[in-house]
Amino acid sequence: IHQDYEYIEEIGNQIVRCFDEKDAEGLKAMFSVNSQENFDLNKEIEKAFEKYEGKSVSYTLTNISWAGGKDNGKWIDKHFNPEIKNICTDKGISYNIGFYLYEIYEYDTSRIGIGAISLQDSEGNEISRIGGWAD
Repeated sequence: IHQDYEYIEEIGNQIVRCFDEKDAEGLKAMFSVNSQENFDLNKEIEKAFEKYEGKSVSYTLTNISWAGGKDNGKWIDKHFNPEIKNICTDKGISYNIGFYLYEIYEYDTSRIGIGAISLQDSEGNEISRIGGWAD
C-alpha cells in the first residue's frame, strides 16, 4: 500500500506540475497508448489548460485505493481512480482533478498509463476532459 501511495502521489504531482507549467508534451506522455491513439489529446489538453488559471499553491491527493485482480498470486489488473482535491491557485481559483490509470493490465497493455483526466471546478462539475475509455 505504501508503494501504491508513492506511485500515485508521483503521478498526481506530475499532473499538477504539467497544468501549472502548461507542459502539454509532459502530460500527453503520461497517457496510455490506447488514449493517445483514440483521442485528440493535443486539442483536449489545450482546452483544459485554457480553463486552468494560475499555478497551484496547495492541493490534496485522495482516493488512492486500487481495484483489480490477481491470477495465481500475480497481478493481472491493477487500476486507480484517484482525485487531486482543493487545488488552490495563485489566482484565487480552486479546482479538482480526477484521473484514471492502469498500472497493470495483462489483457491489453496499450491501456497502461492514464486513460482520462477530468478537470473540475471547486464544486466537482467537470469543465474539461482529456482522454477517455476507448474500446
